[in-house]
Amino acid sequence: MIYKKDLAEVKHMEKDVATKLREEGIIFHITSNDDPLTVSDKEVISLLTKDCEVILGAGLSAENVIGLVDELNLKGIVLEGGEEIKPGLKDFDALADILEVLEIEE
Repeated sequence: MIYKKDLAEVKHMEKDVATKLREEGIIFHITSNDDPLTVSDKEVISLLTKDCEVILGAGLSAENVIGLVDELNLKGIVLEGGEEIKPGLKDFDALADILEVLEIEE
């Protein structure tokens, strides 16, 4: 199960709640409107990853994705397509750039 919350809503979350999420096997999906993530945002996420599994769906770019995963000890990332250019047509360039950075050649 995945529990999705905005970072602003969990900045003061008690450690016991994060521990309970881990015990129940729930993965914490963090979203945020901050882009890029602030130092304060990263500190909050780092504290949460000590007590539960976190996937991040905010502040990701091709330039910082590897660093954020390592620095914040993330379980994973969440990628979404860009803005709709017109109804039914999205821009996936940023997503493609991130996937290219993550690609492992065999």
